[in-house]
Amino acid sequence: MKRIPEPVMQQRAEARAHKVPCRHCPSAHFPPDQESEDILTWPHAERVRTAFPCGWNGKRYCKGYCDQMGVSDADLAELHKEAQC
Repeated sequence: MKRIPEPVMQQRAEARAHKVPCRHCPSAHFPPDQESEDILTWPHAERVRTAFPCGWNGKRYCKGYCDQMGVSDADLAELHKEAQC
């Protein structure tokens, strides 16, 4: 009988973005795609809500996306504060 490994739960990202974008970050090093251009038309609060942990180092949020969308560390801290309520 095979033993099924327990899933590894990823820790929640810190309430801030990395200091610099990752070397392979598509948000930082390539022009915005159609989806990103659409997101740029959304209200600021929605752009903050769609911020995501970095794909290469999920300890913090994606710096490229945050810069592109105008999301600050203060916005991310507020997002985390609201999620804890």
